[in-house]
Amino acid sequence: VLVGVGLGLLLRTYLRHRALRALPPPPPRPADEVAIEKLDALRRQDLPRQAEFNTYYFALSEILREYLGRRYGFDALDMTTTEVLAALHRAPDSPFLARYQGPDVTAWLMHSDLVKFAKYGPSEDEADQSLQEGYRMVAATRMFLAPALAATEPSAAPVAAPVAVAVP
Repeated sequence: VLVGVGLGLLLRTYLRHRALRALPPPPPRPADEVAIEKLDALRRQDLPRQAEFNTYYFALSEILREYLGRRYGFDALDMTTTEVLAALHRAPDSPFLARYQGPDVTAWLMHSDLVKFAKYGPSEDEADQSLQEGYRMVAATRMFLAPALAATEPSAAPVAAPVAVAVP
């Protein structure tokens, strides 16, 4: 009886692990969705009102670097600002290769570096403006399926284009 119970438990464990291995992992969430969620959480922390500018800009920079890296396929978190900008210009679907009318990413990254590394003390308005620019960066570079492609081909490749999004 004990051997039968032991074998039954082993078989059940084996079958459960095999079933779990067979399930594919869920698809990753879209980079823009994750970035907007993190920007909203950062805004709710209200760090500029607490004069926590360095912490605020560090978090804001990490959110947007992670977004840009995921969006354009490079590891932006381990790169300098110069390397990030170079990678953006090399990305095949980067709007920086065309006439990009979105926020000035170079100026934004440089301003962020001034606060983080040069101890520049921005005003609360500058901090709010940086957050708004972050929202605009994500909105201007987000990926979506073009409506005509989505209607005809559900497996069509995503197309990068500006999207009108209300900035909170």
